[in-house]
Amino acid sequence: MPLIESRHLQKLIRNILWICASLFFLGILGTVFFTSDLPDIRPPEEEDTSFTEGWYYMEEDEKHTIASFPFSLSFGGDELILYHKIPPLTDIKYLSFKNQFQEIKAYAGDLCIYEYKTSSASPAGKLLGNFRCYIPLSPEYEGQTISLHLKNTVSITVNGLQNIELGSSDAFILDIISNNFSLAVCLIFMFLTALLLYLVYLVQDVKKLSYDYKSFLHIGSFLLLSALWMWSDSELPQLLCSNATMVCLISFFSFMALPIPLLSFVRSACRQGKTLLTGMQCVLLVNIIVQFLLYSMELFDFPSMLPVTHLLLLLYIGIIIVLLIREVRLHASFEAKGILAAILLLILCSIAAMVQFYLHPNTDNSRFFRYGLVMFIGILLFLSGKNLIRFLEERTQAKLYQQLAYTDIMTQTPNRIAFDECIDKLRQSGISGMPLTVVMLDLNNLKETNDTYGHKAGDELLKGAAGSIKNAFQEVGTTYRIGGDEFVVLIKKGNISPEPLFQVMDLEIAQFNTKSRYSLSIARGYAHNAGDSDKDIDSLLSAADQNMYRNKAATKGTCR
Repeated sequence: MPLIESRHLQKLIRNILWICASLFFLGILGTVFFTSDLPDIRPPEEEDTSFTEGWYYMEEDEKHTIASFPFSLSFGGDELILYHKIPPLTDIKYLSFKNQFQEIKAYAGDLCIYEYKTSSASPAGKLLGNFRCYIPLSPEYEGQTISLHLKNTVSITVNGLQNIELGSSDAFILDIISNNFSLAVCLIFMFLTALLLYLVYLVQDVKKLSYDYKSFLHIGSFLLLSALWMWSDSELPQLLCSNATMVCLISFFSFMALPIPLLSFVRSACRQGKTLLTGMQCVLLVNIIVQFLLYSMELFDFPSMLPVTHLLLLLYIGIIIVLLIREVRLHASFEAKGILAAILLLILCSIAAMVQFYLHPNTDNSRFFRYGLVMFIGILLFLSGKNLIRFLEERTQAKLYQQLAYTDIMTQTPNRIAFDECIDKLRQSGISGMPLTVVMLDLNNLKETNDTYGHKAGDELLKGAAGSIKNAFQEVGTTYRIGGDEFVVLIKKGNISPEPLFQVMDLEIAQFNTKSRYSLSIARGYAHNAGDSDKDIDSLLSAADQNMYRNKAATKGTCR
């Protein structure tokens, strides 16, 4: 008790010291933060400035001033043209704005200084995407009128811009990084988690476990597709990739493929509806193929076909909810309850993201989905981890039971059941051509020891005998206890003579006898199959047994 109390006291003192050290650190850090008068050590930042005042457009020869941004206009004309006077410039600046599937032309006076459109003959199609445009403005354009020609290319958006800014390229890069920092952290976390899940899946696949470890593959794939979609639907690709159409294609493909691994995960959790879920996956794959065909044939663009994917998602969400509710009712499945709760959270956030997309298409459309996804993945990882832990516990327990069934508890050697199974295999395969030595061992005078000193003394001899035999033969063969005082060693290696090993065993026995009150002696005999004889395993066992009894008879009376 004093030792235990001392340890508790040490642990308490350590925890108190940790708390004191942390409080001192936070207190001093806070004091320095609020009271330090040192100058700012960060490099000066060149900020981009808002350039939203003074813009106007013409309609029927009438000038209309734009009061504020975001600004959009739907009217009968093909093109919306915004005008502004270029302010004084000391060096090259960039006029920047978020574009959404619009062809852009920019003029300084009558000079075209920027054009954002695809060629009509482009094999990649005319997908312009949702990206930020950067129009270079030189000091020579100062005082001229800049005109932005906006032409909508898809039916789900209208002509307009969310915001217009003026600044340097470095300022815009920093602006993208700062505005998308939380998204970048989320994407890195999702990517690393997906890799970890793939690694867990591969390890379990190599080990060929009976556990349904494919759930880790499904969650990892869902995470990877989600990360790919959120990355391609943000401003981050503009820091790495120059091909807008390619990024758009990645965005639409990953979004359409997103439900497929999720359906696989639900399929693994439900006992019913598996055929329906597989059919739903096939429909989604057909949807991807058809949409890419229609796009490549320039019949439809992806934004126009997006409502089809949204309707499929809403339909599938309803089916998944029905299947999971039925699974919970019929089987009271804890896993189904968890998945149902996770999917409901994800559904609510996904619907919020869809509503935001249709009401405010120029905003961050994946924000609400990210929130739901974090909660969804957290619940799924918890469920999968819990299932894996339960499986490993059951597997460990099954291995323990199997080990107990095949192990002699007292001597910790394979028992008669393990020996009989091994002999049955040797009977079926035969030992012709196999170098095999059978060593029979039997304790001398075990019954007399039990009768004289009791079974506790006999147990001590059995443990000493098992230890002596295993220490001598463990490098060359397997030791079995096949009866009350009988042991067998099977040596499946060639050119192994038991005689030197008997000497090692005798040394072990002598060492045991110096420490024990009871005398240990072991009779031994062996038979060998050189691999070129016609002996079978039973004749080999019989020969070894006879040789052991000859040895026992020869040593009878010398052992006490």
